[in-house]
Amino acid sequence: PVADTASGEALLSLVTTAEAQVVGFDWGDQNLIPANARPVFQCRLKYSGAIAGVRWVAGLADSYNATFDTVANNAWFRIDGALLDLLAETDDSTTDRDDQDTTFNLVADTYVLLTIDMTNIGLIRFSVDDQAYLELAAAAFVAADVLQPVIWLQNDAGGASTDKTLTVDYIRVSWDRAA
Repeated sequence: PVADTASGEALLSLVTTAEAQVVGFDWGDQNLIPANARPVFQCRLKYSGAIAGVRWVAGLADSYNATFDTVANNAWFRIDGALLDLLAETDDSTTDRDDQDTTFNLVADTYVLLTIDMTNIGLIRFSVDDQAYLELAAAAFVAADVLQPVIWLQNDAGGASTDKTLTVDYIRVSWDRAA
């Protein structure tokens, strides 16, 4: 936790050792949200700045894999490497839409509100600060594709993280519950 914050925040931090690292939030690979149950993911966070070899994702995904591009099912925001260009991705185990530019660039140490709206599975909407930035034609998610909320910050094995941090103010997830 971040000390002395009014409503509480969590600080995800990489150490400065040049080794593979990951820190974050998830449900321990307990994937419980059906991808076709109209989920909406929202989080408010800030990133300390970009550097080669460091990346993060925030959204909905199935089980963790150290290589983010091999996570079979996901809909998430992504920052990768030395740029602050906010990307969006979806993957349904068949159709993989990696590195789609949202046209939004983060500002280091500035909070943003990220929303992924899957209520229309035919058009997944990625919004920043309640402004629509990208809509991706639906991945072919089915009821058997179950997800968990995730925020993962990661450093490559040879990369020096130079103490990069991701501060998470909150995560909110809703979806249609089974009757």
